[in-house]
Amino acid sequence: MNPVFGDFDFEVLKYPDFREDSVREEIVVRLLSALGYSPSSPHRIIRSRRLIHPFVYIGTRKQPVTIIPDYLLQAFRTYRARRSSIFSSLSKL
Repeated sequence: MNPVFGDFDFEVLKYPDFREDSVREEIVVRLLSALGYSPSSPHRIIRSRRLIHPFVYIGTRKQPVTIIPDYLLQAFRTYRARRSSIFSSLSKL
């Protein structure tokens, strides 16, 4: 038994009625959850947020185009380095 997918039967991927929405709910959500994403911080899944595409021009006029992705992932990461490890790495250069 797979810890991410549990008892999911991958044979259903061959069915014609197993479409994009089913894949999102049965596979993508489980993957994102296993990676630590959830609707709350620190690693958030944001759904239905409108994004304005910044590079769409028709001729010389900028045209507003809004896209709505299925998932917008927001991750926060803190990097820590001890001072001694930074200086020892630099001295080897």
